[in-house]
Amino acid sequence: MAMRRLTILLELLFSLAIPGIPVVMVASRDTISPGESLAGNDRLVSSNGNYALGFFQAGGGGGGAPTWYLGTWLNRVPRGVVTPVWVANGDSPIAVDDPATAELAVSPDDGNLVIIVAKKSIAWSTSTALVANATTTTTNTTTTAAAVVATLSDGGNLILRRSSSNASSSHILWQSFDHPTNSLLPGAKIVRDKVTGLTSRLVSRKSTADQAPGAYSLQLDPSGAAQFVLVELTSGVVYWSSGEWNGRFFDSIPDMGAGSAFVSNSREEYFMSPTETATVITRLSLEVSGQLKSFLWYEGLQDWVVAASQPKSQCDVHATCGPFAVCDDGVLPSCGCMEGFSVRSPVDWELEDRTGGCARDAPLDCTAAAGNSSKSSDKFYSLPCVRLPHNAQNMAAATDESECANLCLSDCSCTAYSYGHGGGCRVWHDELFNVKQQQFNDHGTAKVELLHLRLAAKEVEKNGENGRRRMLIWILAGTKRSGLVVAYWEMFRVAMGSLRLDTSTCSVQLRISQRLGSGGFGSVYKGSLGDSNTIAVKMLHGVCQGEKQFRAESNTTSMLSWTSRYQIALGIARGLAYLHESCRDRIIHCDIKPQNILLDASFVPKIADFGMATFMQRDLSRVLTTVRGTVGYLAPEWISGVPITTKVDVYSYGLVLFEIISGRHNSCDGHTSQGHNAAYFPLHVAHSLLKGDIQNLVDHRLCGDANLEEIERACKVACWCIQDADFDRPTMGEVVQVLEGVRELRVPPVPHLLQAVAGEPASACTEIFFKAFTSD
Repeated sequence: MAMRRLTILLELLFSLAIPGIPVVMVASRDTISPGESLAGNDRLVSSNGNYALGFFQAGGGGGGAPTWYLGTWLNRVPRGVVTPVWVANGDSPIAVDDPATAELAVSPDDGNLVIIVAKKSIAWSTSTALVANATTTTTNTTTTAAAVVATLSDGGNLILRRSSSNASSSHILWQSFDHPTNSLLPGAKIVRDKVTGLTSRLVSRKSTADQAPGAYSLQLDPSGAAQFVLVELTSGVVYWSSGEWNGRFFDSIPDMGAGSAFVSNSREEYFMSPTETATVITRLSLEVSGQLKSFLWYEGLQDWVVAASQPKSQCDVHATCGPFAVCDDGVLPSCGCMEGFSVRSPVDWELEDRTGGCARDAPLDCTAAAGNSSKSSDKFYSLPCVRLPHNAQNMAAATDESECANLCLSDCSCTAYSYGHGGGCRVWHDELFNVKQQQFNDHGTAKVELLHLRLAAKEVEKNGENGRRRMLIWILAGTKRSGLVVAYWEMFRVAMGSLRLDTSTCSVQLRISQRLGSGGFGSVYKGSLGDSNTIAVKMLHGVCQGEKQFRAESNTTSMLSWTSRYQIALGIARGLAYLHESCRDRIIHCDIKPQNILLDASFVPKIADFGMATFMQRDLSRVLTTVRGTVGYLAPEWISGVPITTKVDVYSYGLVLFEIISGRHNSCDGHTSQGHNAAYFPLHVAHSLLKGDIQNLVDHRLCGDANLEEIERACKVACWCIQDADFDRPTMGEVVQVLEGVRELRVPPVPHLLQAVAGEPASACTEIFFKAFTSD
């Protein structure tokens, strides 16, 4: 019964179709014979039904005719959407209103496979000499173009062969597996021919709508090492390698599936992905973003699901965000423009091609660089806690930070500088690439530094329109909601210690009674809201550093330190352990979530809101009760209708603990074929623990100020708390012992249900998760 429920859950959890490219599906065949063609909405389908080949539409451009491509896709997608795994004419789409005017056929002239438009022009051809050779007369037989056929194999390989033969390799004249685009299907190879020097490789697509070759490639190492590498094509930079083949696997990816192979002999060397089985369909895809992703197809779930990504961090892809952007693995999308810059191409940005980066909003003042005696008016905006760009120029002449800044201002091509951290004065010229918001500083593998970005003065000193005073209000309120509330208003009226602020959504009356102090941004006042809540209000005087910088200050100030977070997690665990183990009757809270954890002035947690709690007598092991709680924190057995135990609170505590560690909500984005790199955090933690990589799990805003042992301990506890079966989860008493360091936990397995839930988009995952256990 449990296995049946798991099967039903998995089928339901991934029932949503991925966004894709529209295509009309009709009845078809697997072979194009002489005199036949494939046109319009017709298609070839492999004999096992797994793959289809036909024309698909990738959208029009600027209101013009739609563009059509010939490609192969998995023939199992619902509602007529596809993710192409091979495209014939990616760099030469067919711009026609009616796809029936384009047809795929075997050329009667030379036997090549061609796309013919309007019965006259050839838009694409296999252009292989093997076909021409096959049509020449020999002493024994004559093979003409009429004897050549094209067949879509069960593995998704489009094969051009002699019609009198089977599809054995000795009779193959051309095949799509020798010309991959962005995906590698099982049985296909990435090859280097040592005799001819010819190679095959994967190349990312330009965008999700444009099937033209993009910015990244996967290929065998050009140096001859027994490994494959990811390369940014414009610069030639290798930004990831598989590690060398040791006879069983590649050193950097030991968990690659069985069946992968690297072969090197006197004629060729190649890498081949695992062979397809009857029950598992896989593909290796180089995404628009530059990440190499391994996908599994779940038949009952009707979706491609990400099994692994390389490099693991999207921000480790070279130039993934383009120039003058900051990459942050903790947000979606991971790319964002620096202060004073705007997205260069919003259309490409939305289609996931962000390599164009950002453009400067206002030009720099090059007065000083032009030989004028006056100093440039440009100023600097600071980007804290970042990985610095490459190709810095060391300026030994600068003995302090002021001199370093002046050296940069004197050169119009200088766009940023950094000073200190053992590196002295370093400056950067022209475009800035690969600036990454650091997730964690492990005091060895990555330096967390401060980058000073050069901007036009008006970009730094924005004071608002028509001299209207702007203000930012920083409210620290002791309300039921924990943390800081930061609000932005435009000030319309100030009157005798009373401040009236209006927005389009609310009207707030503040009473300011006492000035508490002042700082670089302005003065801080003690005040109160209409409901008598005491607050602190910060009013800016002559704002010169900009709104964004103030927001950065408020965010930093509002963050709880790791020590505080760990003590909060331990305090919650102790409270739940008391409810479960020390009361006369066990109390199951049934609604553990962040909103029900209150903090006092010393950040000591208090468990609140027992409106949904239930009692369980000590002589009972389980209690049957109706569904209650908050979707997103519910244990799976809770909503399945079976009797529950105190372990439902343990499950909820585990999910809350994940949020304490990461400083954000547990997002469900990132694990379908159209998802992003920001994975469902609990699943990311589970995989990271298996690999021994915990350095990037804690909230990146802490900039490394955390205890690695405590992080590992907390992550293990959280993962054990959300195991599928309640008997696999620890008691809250055991959780307390682990967090106190008096008990050890082994590395937990990855929960199956966790992987399923992670595949849904954030807006749907909790709903589908709930329905999975309440459906008949």
